[in-house]
Amino acid sequence: MKKRIRKIIVRLLVIGVVLITLNFLVVIFIGNINYSRTFGTEYDRTGNERITRTSWSELRTNTRLLNIELKPTCPGYVGSFLTKKGLVDYEYGMFSPTLEPDYELEDYKILEDSVNGYFVRTVENDGEFGLYIPTQQDMNWSLTIYPSSTAYKLRDELLNAVTTANYNVE
Repeated sequence: MKKRIRKIIVRLLVIGVVLITLNFLVVIFIGNINYSRTFGTEYDRTGNERITRTSWSELRTNTRLLNIELKPTCPGYVGSFLTKKGLVDYEYGMFSPTLEPDYELEDYKILEDSVNGYFVRTVENDGEFGLYIPTQQDMNWSLTIYPSSTAYKLRDELLNAVTTANYNVE
């Protein structure tokens, strides 16, 4: 009986150490995850369309977007969408970067256009793509998709998803 209890305690300790280590690695490499919002994300599928309902929007894509929300340092939502092609980092908030021409984006091609009735600023350079949408229509705040190679691979789908999204989900 004592051996059995000892085995259970050792297993629980090992599982605890593994979970703490995993959380520590996640904090180092991804950030401080907001687990309630991350696990609160809903996923539906209708035909070929995948619907991702986050705490700030409802996005419709053909690609599966797994939402990982971080604890923001300012008002809004910060996180990443995990896809088979990689991570796409986003910020939906009052202080999301506008991706205006400056020294960080001096080599990027910056275009401003209207997509599905939304004003959109896109940036592109050497296989990287990002976008910025200022507050408009039913949005509470502005949205930035940070430039990355994954966003470049999904650029048409991301542009369509964020300009047809429902931003009134809270």
